[in-house]
Amino acid sequence: MWEVAKELAQIWYNSFTFELARYLIGAGGVFLAINIILRRPLAGRKIREKYVRPKQMWREFRAS
Repeated sequence: MWEVAKELAQIWYNSFTFELARYLIGAGGVFLAINIILRRPLAGRKIREKYVRPKQMWREFRAS
């Protein structure tokens, strides 16, 4: 019984780690593309004049 529980826990851990890495790579890539690389070309299309503060970005990251 405990062997099955250990195996399921290991499967869950591996799956969680893989999915977290995929999320961080995807979300980080989009962030870099839009907010860092394309900042100047997209500046004329911004709705808000100010850029988001790091505190707000951290809040959004925790919520997602």
